[in-house]
Amino acid sequence: MELVALWLCVAVIKLVSVCNLCVGKTNLRIEVVQFKREIIMTTSINELMQSVSDVTGFSILELLSRRRKPKLATARQALYYLACVNTSLSFPAIGRACDKDHTTILHGFNRAKDRLNDPAFRFLISSVVE
Repeated sequence: MELVALWLCVAVIKLVSVCNLCVGKTNLRIEVVQFKREIIMTTSINELMQSVSDVTGFSILELLSRRRKPKLATARQALYYLACVNTSLSFPAIGRACDKDHTTILHGFNRAKDRLNDPAFRFLISSVVE
């Protein structure tokens, strides 16, 4: 029985490989690569969330909440900026990781970019990165 199960596993792996070869560079292969990359990058976004949480004192749940306090919004903008700069994820992928719409991420990124001249905001960014 174990031999049959092993044979089935090998057959499935070969079938997937053959499908990839038959299909070429179409959606099937590309989706698998993007899915693996998004899992890896989501881990780094989670690490960034934890770092922002440690530096600012807000919990990760607060960072993901809908509350709009100015200090909390600043922490979120720092998170969005760092996620955009330090990962190769798109705005929609970062939005999925943060449970936000991609336009929210884009707005936060642009606001953070505009605030880079502010010494306090720059200190926040450098504190999270260290």
